[in-house]
Amino acid sequence: MQGTINNPIYTVKTTLTNATYKNIQTNTYLKSITSRLTLTSKKPSPLLIQAVDQKKGIANISGTIDTTKKNIPLNIRGTFTNFTPTESEELELRLSGKTYLKGTAFKPTLNGELTLNHCIFNIDNLPEEQIVTLPITDPLIKRSPKSTEYIPKLDIKLNIPRLSFSFSDKFKSLWTGSLFLKKNILKPKVLGTLSSVNGSFYFLSKEFTLKNSSIDFKGELPINALLDINLEYNAPNITVKKTISGTLKSPIFKLNSIPALPTDEIAAQVLFQKKTETLSSIQTLQLTQELINITGVSPINISILSSLQKRLQLDVLRLKTIENTTSKDPSSLETTSIEFGKYLTDTIYVGMEQSAKLSESGVRIRINLTPNISLEGKTGISSDELGISWKKDYW
Repeated sequence: MQGTINNPIYTVKTTLTNATYKNIQTNTYLKSITSRLTLTSKKPSPLLIQAVDQKKGIANISGTIDTTKKNIPLNIRGTFTNFTPTESEELELRLSGKTYLKGTAFKPTLNGELTLNHCIFNIDNLPEEQIVTLPITDPLIKRSPKSTEYIPKLDIKLNIPRLSFSFSDKFKSLWTGSLFLKKNILKPKVLGTLSSVNGSFYFLSKEFTLKNSSIDFKGELPINALLDINLEYNAPNITVKKTISGTLKSPIFKLNSIPALPTDEIAAQVLFQKKTETLSSIQTLQLTQELINITGVSPINISILSSLQKRLQLDVLRLKTIENTTSKDPSSLETTSIEFGKYLTDTIYVGMEQSAKLSESGVRIRINLTPNISLEGKTGISSDELGISWKKDYW
C-alpha cells in the first residue's frame, strides 16, 4: 500500500484453490473451485471463478469490479457448460449458456440466455422440509425496512427443448418451450408457455394419451400458471376425454365423452366396455371404487351408489370405513369397504363386503327373529363375529 490517506494506492490479491461447496437446502455440490480476485486502486479489478459439479459440468465466471469509482460498476460474465446447479431424486437439471451481471453494485442487473440440456422433474414423493429456520428476532433492535435496491434485476431467457415431468407411475410427459424470468432473483416473474410433446396418464386402469396441451405462465406472483391439459382414450364404443384446466394452484378436472354420457357410464365403458346395468357384482365394486377415486368423498357418491343400487336391484349398497386398531402403519389405520346385499325373504338378509383394495372380502348373514331381535353372523375383513342384536325404537 502506498500513497496518502486521502489518496491511497493499493493492490490486494485473494486466491482460493481446490475448494468445495455444499448446500444441503438446495442440493448443490461444487468441487475444484478456483477463485482469483485482485483489488486495485488504479483500474477495474479482475475476477475469475471456476467450479465443477458432480456431473463434471463447468461454471466459469469472469469480469471486473471497478472499485475506483464510487458506484462500483460491474461487468461480469458467467459461462455454463452442462452445469448442474441442483440435483435430487425429484429434480435433475443441467444447463448451458451465458449470463451477464452489469450495472453497479448498488443497482445490478442480471441478463442472459440459458438452455436446459437436461431436465427431469418427478413429484412422486416430495420430501418434507429437512432444515427448519426459526424466525428469531431481538425486539430491542430496531431494523430498517429491507431494501430491494441491491437485489439484481432479472432478465433471463430460458430455452427448454425437452422437459420430462412425471408423477409416480401414472403420469409421464415431455414438454418444450421458452420461459422468461423477470423482475428480481428473490421474486422472479415467469412468462412464457410450455407445450406438450407427448405423454401418457394411467386413469381408470387404462392409458390415456396427452394431446395438444399447454402450461401458460403469465408472470403472476407467487408463481402460478394456466393449465390446458387434454388426455384422451379411445374405448370401443366411446371416446373419453379428461381435461385439466384452471391454474396450478386451483386445477379443475373434468371427464367427458363422445357421445356424451354420465360419469358412471363413462367409467363402465372404459373399464369393462359395458353399460352399468349389465355389470356383475364384482365389476360394480370395482366401478364404485374408481368413481370414489375420481370424485372423492362427496354427495355425488351418494347419487352414484343410489343409481347403481337401483340398476342392480340390490336392497343394500353402501360404503363403510373400518378402523384397524392393530396396524402400526398410519396410512392403513382405516380401510374403506363396500357392502352389497339382498333380502332373500322378509327376515333373511345375505350380503357381501369387499375392501376397496380388493384384497379382502367377507359375508354377512342376518336373520330377524322378531321385530326387535336378530341373529347375525359375519366373516371377513376385520374379524369373524356371531351374535344376537336387540334394538328398540323410541318415538
